[in-house]
Amino acid sequence: MHQPSRSEKYLCSLASGKWILHPSYIDDCLEENCFLPEDKYEWGNPLSDLSLSTPLHGAGYRWRSKIRSSRAGAFSGMKAVLMTSDNRYQALLRLIQAGGGMILDKKDLLQSTHCIIDHGYGNIPVPLNELAVKGILLLPALFLADFLIKDPSPDPKKCLIPEYQAFYNRLAPNT
Repeated sequence: MHQPSRSEKYLCSLASGKWILHPSYIDDCLEENCFLPEDKYEWGNPLSDLSLSTPLHGAGYRWRSKIRSSRAGAFSGMKAVLMTSDNRYQALLRLIQAGGGMILDKKDLLQSTHCIIDHGYGNIPVPLNELAVKGILLLPALFLADFLIKDPSPDPKKCLIPEYQAFYNRLAPNT
């Protein structure tokens, strides 16, 4: 693989602010028999010669820089409940934890800041108006990848699941 992809590994690396380097870094280090400065091999780094044709390419440097300066992962402060299929649950749990967020049990939904839900998951165990009054963000699972890749990151309040948006706009505390 010579291009970044939206894989779990890539997204977790973005969320935690890891260096994301082009594979040629390893080849060049082996050729020189030493570790080389990483900057010119980092996706998105202005010092790099690597092509930046998509937001996916630029996200690595942007998040590493942001996390280094703030000392907080991409999902720091997030207390999320995941309402997804079992196999998707583990991947999203790892992603949010890599970014410094915390996962709560479904029974603690009203103590969360975010509820991440898969399309077609089923019923949410708490009425939507109760979530809105608490200011809990009810977001589609795809939001997490968009948050990491798009520049600027989308405003979560504008990405709420459609059937929840009106409740949130009317009832959420001003924040």
